[in-house]
Order: sequence, then structure tokens, then C-alpha cells
Amino acid sequence: MYRYVPKKTVSSYRSKCSPFLIQLSNELKEELGPSQVVLVGSGGSGLVLRDGNGPFDLDYNLCFHHLPDEWRTHPEKLKAHIRQVLDSLFPDDYSYGKESTSVLTYLVHKDGAVIFHLDLGILMKNSQGWSRLIHDKVENTYRWNLVGNTNKLSSKIDRIHKAKKWNNLRSLYLRKKNQDLHEGKSSSSFETYAEAINDLYNRLT
Repeated sequence: MYRYVPKKTVSSYRSKCSPFLIQLSNELKEELGPSQVVLVGSGGSGLVLRDGNGPFDLDYNLCFHHLPDEWRTHPEKLKAHIRQVLDSLFPDDYSYGKESTSVLTYLVHKDGAVIFHLDLGILMKNSQGWSRLIHDKVENTYRWNLVGNTNKLSSKIDRIHKAKKWNNLRSLYLRKKNQDLHEGKSSSSFETYAEAINDLYNRLT
């Protein structure tokens, strides 16, 4: 059953991760241009869950504003380069986990068990907005996928805060995650998080 991770624990891992990710951005600047590291999803809102005593994760995006063509047109090379630099920055207790469809995953172990995941997505800005680097494992190709507009979600969160319904959102998100678990649904945390926001927002309008 899902439960909220204590804020102190989340803050501790945010404090550990942030310096390495900022250093990553700084080291990539000369070759790739300026970038910004952003904590996203439920982690950015302080709504981090874990299943029982299992691991929890924090999701970050590495966002490039002006990615040079030589890197933009070779996304596989870009992802490998970012991983190589990040591997050199993380201490020994962070191990490379896997390259999933849309993120690089790093793991922290304790007593042989995984206790924490860090997921890093790679985004670039273009004339249409933001695009995410995707690895299509079926076709074994890399490409950029346009990201949906999240501004509406942010404005809904602001409305929920102003209505003093934040605790209602916490309860609803937790209930939905446990319902997904009980029903065997494979929805991502972000999908469930967005669903909870939309449901509560609609009740306020």
C-alpha cells in the first residue's frame, strides 16, 4: 500500500541530488549550451509516495534552451554523452540503473536493496514548445517527442492552493494510487497525479 514519504526524507535526497545535477548542467554548458534542471511531477509538489517500504523516486528534467544542431540531430549521441558525464559526477553509492524510454535512471542501494531512484528526462526547446528525448526500444530509434502543455496543470494547482484544498489533493492522489495498485493498473505516477489534480479542480468550478 502506498504512503507518503516524510518531507524530511525527501528533502534529504533533494539536497543530495541537486548539486550533482547543477554540476552536470554547468559541465555541459560549453558543448551543449545553457540548460536548467527542474524537479517535476509529484516530487515538485512535495507529494512523494512509496509502496510499503519500497523505494521512492524523484523526477527531474534537464531542459536545453538552445541545443546546437550537431547534438539536436543526434539524440542517441546526446543521451550517451549526458550519461557519461553524470556517471563521472555521482558518488559510488549511486549506480546507473537503466535507460528507459524517456529517462536515465540512477539507483541508490542500502544493504543490498534499492531505496531510491533518480529519473532524469532530457528536453529541448524549439519553435513548437518543448520536446522530450525518447528511445523507441521496439524500433531501436531515438527521436524528439513534443511535450503537452503543462501550464494548464500549473494554473489548476494554483487554484487548488488558493481554495485551501491542498490536503484534499494529497488525500485524493494517495487514494487513486492505492486504487491503481489494487486494480493492477500500470498508470505512471504523473498520470495519476494529473488525474487527481483535474478531478479536484473540476469540483471547484
